Amino acid sequence: MRSNSLLVTGAAGFLGSKITRELAQDHAVTAIDHRLPSAVLRAAAPNVRWVQADIADAEALRRAFAEHVREHGAPGWVIHLAAFWHFGGDRPPEYERTNIQGTRLVLEAAERAGADGEKPRVLFASSMGALEPPPPGVVITERSREWADIPYGGSKAEGERIVEAFAARVPAVILRIGGIFTEWCELPPLWSLMRLWGGRGLQARVMPGQGRSGFAYLHRDDLARMVRRILERSERLSRCETLLGSSAGVTTHAEIFPMLRAEANDSASANSAARALHVPKMLAKLGVAAQCALGKITGRMPFERPWMLDYIDRPLVCDPSHTYRLLDWSPTPGLSLLERLPEMRARFTQRRTEWDARNERRNARVYAYAED
Repeated sequence: MRSNSLLVTGAAGFLGSKITRELAQDHAVTAIDHRLPSAVLRAAAPNVRWVQADIADAEALRRAFAEHVREHGAPGWVIHLAAFWHFGGDRPPEYERTNIQGTRLVLEAAERAGADGEKPRVLFASSMGALEPPPPGVVITERSREWADIPYGGSKAEGERIVEAFAARVPAVILRIGGIFTEWCELPPLWSLMRLWGGRGLQARVMPGQGRSGFAYLHRDDLARMVRRILERSERLSRCETLLGSSAGVTTHAEIFPMLRAEANDSASANSAARALHVPKMLAKLGVAAQCALGKITGRMPFERPWMLDYIDRPLVCDPSHTYRLLDWSPTPGLSLLERLPEMRARFTQRRTEWDARNERRNARVYAYAED
């Protein structure tokens, strides 16, 4: 039986805050983040012990783990969510420092925190972005290994390899997470689409490619429930288990577009407003390059970057059936992206100031937990 105590890294972030609050209901939690939590998050999880520490700081991690062990004994789990991400095509040193070296230090700290020969199990938050979109007709599964070469995805792929190398000493779960959203959106690629297609005029009908671009999404509430289920089903899992944290299949731009346009206040007729203007990939790349050039001058870079256009009409189609069977779990009915889009659209139009603020904070990596 594993200990009912655990540590969470990245605990004040977009994913970590919700997961920390969920698990703190019945676990003794030490929450580690390089930023202090919002007052709202502290109030929502009053029993959590918060530690401000950088996961790339070996001594700070050692102290955080040692204090947890002194107070609660050896942890049963370490939920490792902390990571650096950005939208550029370059690879800043922070990827190596935080995502690579930080992951290695977390695993070493977990190994030291074990008691009587039993080590905590580490849940490593990887990403669907670690994988290259498969050829048409091929789906992503837990066994997929075609690594992406984009900076963030590449760092997560390397993190998976580090976790696997430690698995003989530290049991682990690699959770490849899809596009996580809330009713406030708070997912940068989706935020960009909502601003574009929820607007007015001709530009609001532009769609790069044929609409086949897509991702497997999951509501943040369901991700928190899934993490709890992983902890509950620990004995079913192999020593280094890979799971998919996403919905099944894919939600494409062609499905999202008409739902966002349906309520758009466009001067054109309803039928015309719902028709996308498909733009060839090369033309779309030129447009994004121009926007980025302007962004460098104004200091306000767009979300879209030229490298992203390489993924047009190459959907990440997922088959998480093995994960669902293993956990005896499935996404909550009514929480799929397409089912929540009307509420997201309503907040976008009726509570725009708050909507913008939440998404801009998330986009700038300064997320602060707030009640829904």
